[in-house]
Amino acid sequence: MIRNGIPTWRPPVWTPLFTSVRVSSPLVSPTGGFLAAHAGPFLVSPLLLLGARIRSRRRQLGLTLKTVGEACGLSVPYLSQVERDQANPTVTSLASIARALGVSLDFFVPAEGPHAVVSRSGEGHDLHLRELPYRVRSLAGSGAGLQLEPLLISVEPQFTSEFTSHLGEEFLHVLSGQLTLKVGDESFLLQSGDSAQHPSTTPHAWGNPGDSVTRLLWVGTPRLF
Repeated sequence: MIRNGIPTWRPPVWTPLFTSVRVSSPLVSPTGGFLAAHAGPFLVSPLLLLGARIRSRRRQLGLTLKTVGEACGLSVPYLSQVERDQANPTVTSLASIARALGVSLDFFVPAEGPHAVVSRSGEGHDLHLRELPYRVRSLAGSGAGLQLEPLLISVEPQFTSEFTSHLGEEFLHVLSGQLTLKVGDESFLLQSGDSAQHPSTTPHAWGNPGDSVTRLLWVGTPRLF
């Protein structure tokens, strides 16, 4: 760098620590066009400045500034300035950038410290949903930025659901009884103590082939309630 005609030297900033973040949502432009999808973990340093975090995520997805700009309605010069920390985006602009890159706003503005939400026994609440023919009890705590939806589900005997698919990822653990899980062309019979995890974008269905109620812990993204 040259300042007032005199070369100056700036020591490098080292960022050796990395955090793995999983994103499974596809990226869709405002016009409905498909931009990119990323279902695996990617590395980003928690020590990076805002602009560098945006640039790291964009490059991880292989997107150009023009592509991201078209998706979030911001100009290429402005996005370039943001990535070089020469412009401070408004919350609205940053939210648009986050959507274009398939992450939440919290990804670029992480919490200042750890935050835990504890739900005590008996604090959960039942969800009465007519479209669901099984009993659902929410185990989720209340708080900003929570991404997971934990549910305690009771499936009646001989129940079989229709195939469905949606954005996100699902994990389930059979607490008691048995459950037939169909994911795409595969079928699994899960017994008490068994677990399964799969992307929600793959058509999937449940069934309880037994004569007693099946209880399972289900955790998925994004939040539903």
